[in-house]
Amino acid sequence: MAGRKFFGNFRSLDQLQSHLSFSFMFKRVDRRLKRKAEDEALGIDGELKQALGIPDTDSDESDSSSDSSEDEAQAEEEEEEEEEEEEDVGSTEDEDDDAEVRMTVAQVLENPLYISPQDIDMTACFVCPTKLFKGPSMIQIHLRSKHHTRRISKFKQQSALASPQDNAREHVPSKDAKEPSEGLSNRAKKKNARRASLAEKRKLKQAAFLARREKREATSQKTDDVQDRTTSKALSQKPVSIPKGGKIPSRKKRRTEKPKSVSP
Repeated sequence: MAGRKFFGNFRSLDQLQSHLSFSFMFKRVDRRLKRKAEDEALGIDGELKQALGIPDTDSDESDSSSDSSEDEAQAEEEEEEEEEEEEDVGSTEDEDDDAEVRMTVAQVLENPLYISPQDIDMTACFVCPTKLFKGPSMIQIHLRSKHHTRRISKFKQQSALASPQDNAREHVPSKDAKEPSEGLSNRAKKKNARRASLAEKRKLKQAAFLARREKREATSQKTDDVQDRTTSKALSQKPVSIPKGGKIPSRKKRRTEKPKSVSP
C-alpha cells in the first residue's frame, strides 16, 4: 500500500515514461495556446513579431528539444563526475523528504523509481536518494549509468536475506560508502600499465646495450689475438746474415747443357 501511494497505477518503467512524456507534451501545447491567445489579444501577428525580433510561438518545440539535449548533456556530465568520486550533494531537507517515502524490498527490486511527492514533474530513485530526474531521457541515462548499476547491485547484496516486505530503506547503501570491490580506478590502472611498459622497455634497451658491448669486446679481443700471432710468427723466423759488402749474394743459376745434335 505504501508503494501505491507514490507509484499510483504505474507498475513498470514504460508506463511511467509514457505518463511523463504525455504530461510534458500537454504542458507544451497548453503553453503554446496561452501565448497565442495573449498575442491575439494584443493584436500581435507574425509580421509584427518578425519586425520586433520576437521569436514565434512555433519555435517552442525547437527550444524544448534544445533544453532536452542540454538536460541529457548535464546528466551525462554528472554521471562522469560520480565515477571519479561519489559526493553527497543532497541537503538535510532532501534527506528528510526521502525518509518519508516508504517502499518494500520487493517494490525496489521491481522498480526503484518513484514520483517525488514534492514535485510531481520530478522522478526520484530510491537507491540513489540524492538524484532527481526530469524527463525520460535523463531517467534512461541514470539507469544505464555505472553509479546506479553499482548501487542497485549493492542493494541486492544487502537485501538478499531480507523479507520482501521489509523496509527497503534499511538496505540502501550509504551515500558516502566507497566500493572496496572496485579496487583501482581506470586512471590508476592505465598509469600502472604505462609504468610497467616503460620499465619493460628500459630492461630491453639495457639488455640490447650489454649484448652490443659484449660483441664489441669479443671482436676486439679476436683482433688482438690475430695481431699477437702475426707478431710472434714474424719474430720466430731465422734472420738472414748479410756479408760485409752489404749485398746479399744472388743465387747461382744452375747451368744446363743442351744435348748435342747427332748428325746422320
